[in-house]
Amino acid sequence: MDFATACDVVRAEMFSATDAEKLRLYALYKRAQGEALPASNTPRHGGSLVEAAKAQARSAVAHMSTGEAADEYARVVEEKLRATTL
Repeated sequence: MDFATACDVVRAEMFSATDAEKLRLYALYKRAQGEALPASNTPRHGGSLVEAAKAQARSAVAHMSTGEAADEYARVVEEKLRATTL
């Protein structure tokens, strides 16, 4: 499965994922798209804990190239899809 197909699968909600899996997919997607990391992974005063979790997830994949992130995203989606259809 390629990255574009994996994105279509996620958009179509063809499998269920835990919050942790959703965060990882979010981070991999953002990295694969080449989006800049947020300035900080700690919540600002009054900041959202969800935004902090997203920033931490993105920091965890920051070492990957965009290609590596795209390949990992597709791998994770394919694995989840297989588990759903078994």
